[in-house]
Amino acid sequence: MDEADRFIALITGRAVTPDQVAEAVRLRGRLRALRDEVEQTLPGLAPDATGAWRSAAADRYAERLVELQGQFVEVRAALGAADLHLDERIRHLSAQLDPQLAALDERRPGWATG
Repeated sequence: MDEADRFIALITGRAVTPDQVAEAVRLRGRLRALRDEVEQTLPGLAPDATGAWRSAAADRYAERLVELQGQFVEVRAALGAADLHLDERIRHLSAQLDPQLAALDERRPGWATG
């Protein structure tokens, strides 16, 4: 995208705004807090089965614990992937925003961005 395209994006509302970048950064903070909570909850929520119980109900309970642990591992992985994707999106938005603001500054002498 050249300078003219960036300026057109700014005046037509298709441009990246500082608020969009700030919202993505805020969302990333919330996502990381959720991921950390899942990380901390997993060990206590579904402890490993000891095999000490010997009944059909105990065996089924142990199976469900293993399934639950597996689901938490999947959630943790999905949150990690979402965090990486959001980081990439923030970098992309920031890379678009900086030149747009520079193009706007060049078009409006004396106008400060910040």
